[in-house]
Amino acid sequence: MDTVFHTKVRIPNGIDISGSVKNIGSAIEECSKSKTDLKQKISDSQDVWGYLFVHNSKVNTFTDRLEKDNITYFVHKSVTYYRKKHTRGIQTIDKPTISGLIFLKGIPQKLQEYLDIRFTGYHLVNNCSTHFPAVIPDTVMQPFMRVLDASPERVRFLLKPFRYYAGGNIKLRITSGFLAGLEGYVIRIDRDRNLVLDVGGMSVAISGVHCEKFETVEEE
Repeated sequence: MDTVFHTKVRIPNGIDISGSVKNIGSAIEECSKSKTDLKQKISDSQDVWGYLFVHNSKVNTFTDRLEKDNITYFVHKSVTYYRKKHTRGIQTIDKPTISGLIFLKGIPQKLQEYLDIRFTGYHLVNNCSTHFPAVIPDTVMQPFMRVLDASPERVRFLLKPFRYYAGGNIKLRITSGFLAGLEGYVIRIDRDRNLVLDVGGMSVAISGVHCEKFETVEEE
C-alpha cells in the first residue's frame, strides 16, 4: 500500500510557479467535445505509444521480432550482478526493470493489427478510464524514457488510479530540466516530493522533484 500525503491546495515551497490557477479541487477532468477531438487527433498520430505485458521469458523473442519488422519499441533493462557458483567471479545479466512491459510506438489500431499477425493472442493494454487501448503522447514518453535511463530508482508504479491523486491538488507542468513537459500532481510519498503522472492509464510517481520549475496547467 502506498504511503501518500497530498499537498492539499498548496503550491509546494521552493518551486517556481507561473500561470494562473483554475478549477482548484476538481477531482476528475470531464471529457468535453474539444478534449474528445484532441484525443482523436492524438490517437491518429504516429507520435504516440501503446504498451503491453508479455511473460518475462519472452521479452527477448518479442523484441528480436520487433527489430526485424522495424517497429519502434522501448524496454528498460537494469543490470543485475550475481556471483557464479563455485567461483569467485561476478556475472551480470540484463533484465527488464518492469517485468514484461514493452512500449510500442505507433497508432494503436495499426499496432494491434500488427500484433494480431505476428503475436496472436497479445493485445495492447486498455486505459481503464476510456476502455480503449492506452495512448501515450510522445511528449510524455520521451522524458519518461529519459528518467528511466538516467535514474530508474526514481520511478515507482502506483496502485491507485491517476484521478485519486487529483483531489485537492493543483495540476502542474514541469518547465525545466530533462523532465520538462511532464504534467501531474506534486505529492509526498514516504516523505519525498514526487510528481505523479498518467502514463497510458498507469499512475507513475517520479521521486526527487525538488529543484524543477513548474507552471500550472490550464484546465478546460
